[in-house]
Amino acid sequence: MKTKSISGFRYILPVAIIFLCSCSSSDDLKKVNPFGLSDVVLLEGPFRESVDINLEYLLSLEPDRFLNTFMINAGMPPLAESYGGWEDGDIEIRGHSAGHYLSALAKKYAITGDQRLLNKGKYTVDELAKCQEALGSRGYLMAVPESYFDRLEKGEYVWAPYYVFHKILAGMIDQYVYAGNSRALEVAEGMAGWVNWRTARLTRGEVQSMLDNEYGGMAESFADLYVITGEEKYLTLAERFQHDVINVPLSLNRDALLGKHTNTQLPKLTAAARMYELTEDIYYKKIALNGYNYIADGRIYSFGGFSNYEWILRPPHFLSDQLSVETAETCCTHNLLKLNHLLMTWSPDPRYGDYYERALINHIYASHDRETGMFGYYMPQRPGSWKIYSTPENSFWCCVGSGMENPAEFGRSVYYHTDDDLYVNLFIASQLSWEEKGIVLNQLTQFPKEENSLIELQMKRSRNFTLNIRVPWWAFSGFSVSVNGIPHESRMLPSSWVTIERNWNDGDKIEIEFPFSLHVERMPDDPSLISIMNGPVVLAADLGDEGITDENRYLENQRGMHRFRGPEIVIPEIVMEERDIGDCLVPVGGEHGLFRTNEAGLPADFILRPYYDIHKERYQVYIRQKDYTPMPQPWDFE
Repeated sequence: MKTKSISGFRYILPVAIIFLCSCSSSDDLKKVNPFGLSDVVLLEGPFRESVDINLEYLLSLEPDRFLNTFMINAGMPPLAESYGGWEDGDIEIRGHSAGHYLSALAKKYAITGDQRLLNKGKYTVDELAKCQEALGSRGYLMAVPESYFDRLEKGEYVWAPYYVFHKILAGMIDQYVYAGNSRALEVAEGMAGWVNWRTARLTRGEVQSMLDNEYGGMAESFADLYVITGEEKYLTLAERFQHDVINVPLSLNRDALLGKHTNTQLPKLTAAARMYELTEDIYYKKIALNGYNYIADGRIYSFGGFSNYEWILRPPHFLSDQLSVETAETCCTHNLLKLNHLLMTWSPDPRYGDYYERALINHIYASHDRETGMFGYYMPQRPGSWKIYSTPENSFWCCVGSGMENPAEFGRSVYYHTDDDLYVNLFIASQLSWEEKGIVLNQLTQFPKEENSLIELQMKRSRNFTLNIRVPWWAFSGFSVSVNGIPHESRMLPSSWVTIERNWNDGDKIEIEFPFSLHVERMPDDPSLISIMNGPVVLAADLGDEGITDENRYLENQRGMHRFRGPEIVIPEIVMEERDIGDCLVPVGGEHGLFRTNEAGLPADFILRPYYDIHKERYQVYIRQKDYTPMPQPWDFE
């Protein structure tokens, strides 16, 4: 992390710059392996709380209500009324939530072993298999008629049928992978057979034209089927669903994302990453890495999200006019973290972990209402906005679907390994079972609500391996590691790994201290707009709850914020007067990360709290520094 003392306060290069991932050329870093979801169990802590609330919600959902529109489409009598919102019988992407639901059940079963989740998944798969059989011999399975695909191939308007198809296909694959459901694999292969029949009739040009319509992770799922079955026909299908309009310029180091619908493009990048893993074709590697970097370098807000009104509307480093009520669709961050996880296995650059941590804490975790278990679509950034959440039965937006899956994946990127190395990438209370080595690792922490973590090792016999602990980008000073009470002497630079190679024994303890410090991140194109952070945690001005009710906070329509501006309120500013940000804020007792401005607020001092803990209040993430003086440029000096 580069820092510079300017006018008496620490200046942090904007988030848009610090994520410039030179990691794309870090061939000197060895590849690492991920652990399976079931290898990491979350322990008591903030993230486990979110997992438990999500479990309650998943168990409250009724499979028959997801199945309603599938059964009607298959000519079968439905067993229950359909859910509402995007699952209503008049919505063209109805059925997508059933796929997310299957994925969430399977992944949550993998991390909990809860038989109720397994049973719900099995029942849903069995009923959908009946629908597939009723729809004919080719393997078609959707909640809408095949005529939707006729419209797509003719170039007529239709709302993303392959996007929906992918969610169902991915749900079946996840049921097989994480829940061991062999019938789900049969259904998935039947669905893939239908796609092959449908698309093999088209010319390459017709397929490419069809791919202009959002199609989710179809190519990624076919790559998964190829890995599972070893059948080349699925790799051929994955290649067929590669979109040249996006892929070719990305492979040539050109930004193909400007002016595009964000979440339509992200699964294409993940699919390219999977194709590189399977084919070792450098073409696909360039697509994945360049696509990631064109977002991570210059389009990320301080809280880790990106996009505005669901689109990439500006070149990199131009974000100051992109603070709206529809900033940062949560699905986009969900998908970028999936890609980040893959890229981390190629080259374990700690900056991948830096971004993952930022986005997980300040966007994914922050978009989950832990009082009701509901999910946010956008992270509104217009000053004075508030978070909008789904309803339990009548929303089912895309971000509800990915939101159902998110908590089951909290343990996904915490640890990585090689034969002789173990990487602690994230500070999340968790238990890792490294079965090949006979090692159990317990990480005990309340991070991000406390500033330390304790790792305890359990093993039947001594093992020699290297433990790598990520030093976060925000660890400017005070980061320390001790083993069994003895300080580990090493250079501990931000965005690096602390490596400890030794013979480890049962009962060894590793204590990690990472003091938070207050710092600011400035808008790259308007440095007078600042986001205040406490270590990894984005702070937001708490602007009170005036005008907020359950009616305008839990909505069926994800664009409901446009209807509810609420009463006009004062939008605060800050005056720093050449002081360090740490001198402009004072802690408020009783809650970690709660601060008040210290004679620095305009028109009056105000409270700042962690953005992840704001759910009922209006807020402001980017605050105007009233007395900002631009940094002197090199040519200003004699």
